[in-house]
Amino acid sequence: MNFIDLKAQQNLIRENIDRNIKKVLDHGCYINGPEVYELEVKLAEYVGVNNCIGVSSGSDALLISMMAMGIGPGDEVITSPFTFIATVEMIVLLGARPVYVDIDQPVIEDGAQSFGAMYNGKMSCGLSTIGCTSFFPSKPLGCYGDGGAIFTNDDNLAKFLREIRNHGQDKRYHHSLIGINGRLDTIQAAILLAKFEIFPQEVLMRNNIGNQYTKLIRDRCPTIKPPSVLSGDCV
Repeated sequence: MNFIDLKAQQNLIRENIDRNIKKVLDHGCYINGPEVYELEVKLAEYVGVNNCIGVSSGSDALLISMMAMGIGPGDEVITSPFTFIATVEMIVLLGARPVYVDIDQPVIEDGAQSFGAMYNGKMSCGLSTIGCTSFFPSKPLGCYGDGGAIFTNDDNLAKFLREIRNHGQDKRYHHSLIGINGRLDTIQAAILLAKFEIFPQEVLMRNNIGNQYTKLIRDRCPTIKPPSVLSGDCV
């Protein structure tokens, strides 16, 4: 049984996906094409921040964010052990040392599984200095390959993030920073634009399924305490 039924979802938006992909094939801008910028604008507005930087994966979103913050060898990065390996992997790749604690301090937010959720009127990825998400196919908003995005209200920081994702380039063939090849493919952006049109409804559907699981657990397994939504949350 698939964790996410991508085929059923695709049937709802197949016409839009095909149309968006054809546009990319027609204009031929496969890297940094107009769909990437269009997606960034829509996602930044959705999250409620000034900037969205589309990148090649959720892992690279974390890596680029820490690079933009100047994290490197000898630094300590405080993180939660309740996470996927990529969170710690990116810290170690930069030569920094992960320190495991609970999450009661300022953070680079990893919203790979919470994109679309809300806390006290703010959307996931818009709660801290930098928010990161993944567009891996099984994530709440998933593309058909690897992809990710970084969100920030800090315009100066956004400038560094955009340069780092493109080999540290601030203008053509001028590389002022050490960067990576972390760009979001235009075809994946085109697919995400089609999927984003139904994303709010999918968040509600996920909520309904979660509520059904919670009710079944409470009814049939009274000794198990399921997760609950705190006051101020809208997950």
